[in-house]
Amino acid sequence: MKKALIEEKWEDEDYIEESKPKRVVTNFVNGEWIDRIYGGGYVAAQRRLLQGEFGEEYKDKIEEKKFRRYRTDHMKTTGVYYQKYFHTSDGRWFDNSGMPCERPHHEPKQADIDDNEDDE
Repeated sequence: MKKALIEEKWEDEDYIEESKPKRVVTNFVNGEWIDRIYGGGYVAAQRRLLQGEFGEEYKDKIEEKKFRRYRTDHMKTTGVYYQKYFHTSDGRWFDNSGMPCERPHHEPKQADIDDNEDDE
């Protein structure tokens, strides 16, 4: 004996609740919605910029730039390091944690700092 194929239909086919877009709650900072970069690491293809409340993804290019910084201890340079920033093609800047920031600049080496001088 063959089993009959039974088709079930929803009683209320017209009543399908549309799903609302999910909010990116980590983009809500100090009472306002911000844009923020997530992911990445060493793989630029995994880096993405989520914009605003519902996290619309930015489609253009995101570049990584490095800026020189000096570590100082009591007016003496103890080392040099480079800090990573991200730059979008529309001119926005983000720091290494993905938060929006102003356009960074290289710090000039201070003339009154002597690298070879000891504190004796």
